[in-house]
Amino acid sequence: MLGLGSGGTALLELAMVLGEELLAPELDLGRAVGRWTGVLATPHDLPPDVADALGDLRDRGAPPPPGDGGGAVGLAVHVTPVALLTADTPANLLSGSWHLAALTHPSPEATWAAVALNVALARLLRGHRDFVADVTEALRSNEAPDALLSRVRRLPIVRREELAPAAPDAARALETALWLSWHEPKPLRGLAWLADQGAPAPTRAAAAVLYGAHRGEDAIGEMPLSAAHRARVVALADRLARASPTA
Repeated sequence: MLGLGSGGTALLELAMVLGEELLAPELDLGRAVGRWTGVLATPHDLPPDVADALGDLRDRGAPPPPGDGGGAVGLAVHVTPVALLTADTPANLLSGSWHLAALTHPSPEATWAAVALNVALARLLRGHRDFVADVTEALRSNEAPDALLSRVRRLPIVRREELAPAAPDAARALETALWLSWHEPKPLRGLAWLADQGAPAPTRAAAAVLYGAHRGEDAIGEMPLSAAHRARVVALADRLARASPTA
């Protein structure tokens, strides 16, 4: 989870809130959303579309319906704690990721991109490098948007110059983050390339989280976090992993 710091402290805080709420005896979604939207009342570095989505969620009490053009458009990286908790229970992983991502990222492309990211993350957390087949099957069997599915299927043969790391949309962001985990063996080089290309904060955070799961969080370098903040993140990630139903 430390890699989320690559996308700023506010995205990391959203993930921390969700992780803490997932560890409660029962998930109180209203309380979790209230804590999410509370971030807006503090100085924050949230991407503008995520801040707008949270503002709408606070004001309307519900996410905009899919298809009306509302909501955030990038990767919902703040739902990655679901992967830590449900890495060994695929049905819970898919359902939890989809429903939680839809609160802020309601478009089918953005919601299913968040699911795909968590499927890949769960695969890496289980010690497997090959995640393309699992992500492809999860998207195909749930009738995810074709534009998203086709990018995942082509991932092993895509060249770096075909990527669009600065693109804000979830499909291109997912493609970029997964491509780096699959093709670029040096995390610091991959993350530096993203920064040079002007990749959005969620894309950088997604790539760092995948690298951390695959190669260890020390490999992604120091995140801009205080020692106390870092300790809180590490402790929460450990609690989520230990709380997994098969842990």
